Amino acid sequence: MNGKEKILEAAKNVIMQKGIDGATVRNIAKEAGLTTGALYHHYKNKEEILYEVLDREFSITGNINKQLAEGKLNSR
Repeated sequence: MNGKEKILEAAKNVIMQKGIDGATVRNIAKEAGLTTGALYHHYKNKEEILYEVLDREFSITGNINKQLAEGKLNSR
């Protein structure tokens, strides 16, 4: 898993544990096993990380809904 993937996975974990307000750059970096400096190498700020997490999750949800509508997935 590359640095960005580690950060995004860590951000999701921190959000689930502490909520969005508790998801600090420091908490996300710690969860990812990175320094805050390493995190800032990939992202400008917490908001940029959160937007990418949301964007990816919405994309996954959209793809699932599309496959359901096309009958490619069973809705059960």
